[in-house]
Amino acid sequence: MFERIRYHLKPPIFHDEEQNRIANLLQISLLTLIIGTVIGLFNCLLFSYFETGLALTIGLVGVIGSFLLLRYHHLTAASWTMLLTLIITLMLMLLIGEGSHDIAILLFPVVVMVAGLLLGKRSFIVFTLIMILSLQGIILGEATGIIVNKMSEFTLIADLVAVAVILFISGMATFLLSDSIRRSFRRAYLNERALKESNLTLKSEIEGRNRMEESLRESEKKYRTLTETMTDALFTLDLKGNFTYLNPTFERTTGYRVRDFLGRSFIKIIAPEYIRPTVEMFKQGISGK
Repeated sequence: MFERIRYHLKPPIFHDEEQNRIANLLQISLLTLIIGTVIGLFNCLLFSYFETGLALTIGLVGVIGSFLLLRYHHLTAASWTMLLTLIITLMLMLLIGEGSHDIAILLFPVVVMVAGLLLGKRSFIVFTLIMILSLQGIILGEATGIIVNKMSEFTLIADLVAVAVILFISGMATFLLSDSIRRSFRRAYLNERALKESNLTLKSEIEGRNRMEESLRESEKKYRTLTETMTDALFTLDLKGNFTYLNPTFERTTGYRVRDFLGRSFIKIIAPEYIRPTVEMFKQGISGK
């Protein structure tokens, strides 16, 4: 049961690393909003804040819808659904509360920051304009008397500019920050991919070298088996004419021990009258003639 819950709480996997980053951030934001909204609804029921509870219920429905969209890999739609739900919920809370003077207005810059991390450049600009126009609609309604609340008499037309400037500055700062974060994630992703490719190449080279060494050992084993079981004496010499290998047949046919001749010159076993022609043949052999 717990494994099933953990599976559904994990963000979906995308092929693109940037999409995985956004999905992780969106999943964390949605789970946080769901928990926070449920706690808020409980308090509204406890203290009979039914209007605020209605706004939070609308918000919870939108957040759950965004969560389901994310589960089905609709990343862009899930991001927009969550962000628009936040705007609608906050706007309802402003209308229910003290309008542009309500403490909920402090959450708008936070929403702008989240949008900067979830949306692309153009989408972020569109979202910021939607938020600015929404807030200015409330401020204009209060200033003209269309929207009436306890604090609407203190709302001025000049507040339109103030809110627009604050959100614009928040939006620019968020965009620059999110762009820097995206670049950092991109560099980290490229470095990680390059490291994985290097590791794969190194692993392939090591496996190839191991196969080559294994093949060499097998060849050496076959060669040694062949030379040690053949009936003819077999030996190898270095460029100075010293014995580097003598097979067991040499010992059986000559009566000399192999270890006594390793590292010694072949001249020691040549009859005096054959030394000169044999040395000449050896020199021709090593010179390639």
